[in-house]
Amino acid sequence: MFDPTAFDNLKTVLEGALYDSEFEGSLVLKDRKDLVDLSSLSRTYKMEVALPQEEEDEGFAITSTITLHADLENLSMELLKKETVVGCSLHLVFTIPKSLEDMTEVESITSILKNIWGENRKIEMTENKLFQEGSFVQASLNILVLFDRLITEEQISDIPELVEHLVHSLRELEAVWNG
Repeated sequence: MFDPTAFDNLKTVLEGALYDSEFEGSLVLKDRKDLVDLSSLSRTYKMEVALPQEEEDEGFAITSTITLHADLENLSMELLKKETVVGCSLHLVFTIPKSLEDMTEVESITSILKNIWGENRKIEMTENKLFQEGSFVQASLNILVLFDRLITEEQISDIPELVEHLVHSLRELEAVWNG
């Protein structure tokens, strides 16, 4: 029997909290990836989620991807029992399948997310547009919420609250975007 790493424990609790939210009807799980990168000796767990949608709204849905990542340094420090903080990085990406109209939308999104996740969170936005045959056919806005520290096993009891914040963020962004 092996001793699970902090990544394994955090991933298990996060996955359970996300599946519980789907069971309760507050989230729909859209995609799941559990990756091991042998070239960089890292592990990544990603889960894409969205709010449950009415059938007529299925073409437009704001999604969020929550990513838990442990690189070689994180894993080796833990396995070699070095005196350091043991944990993983965590970040969220919210994807809105529309284009920004003006800077007031940027300010509104930033305000909503900082209100939910804390004023010290770093928020980055990237707009993507697909151009085909002389016109834009698709646009999306990716909003990255960064946590500037490792998530450790000491925060494992905070994961259900993190998922609640995720649901709250999706609801607030839907309310603003759908007016």
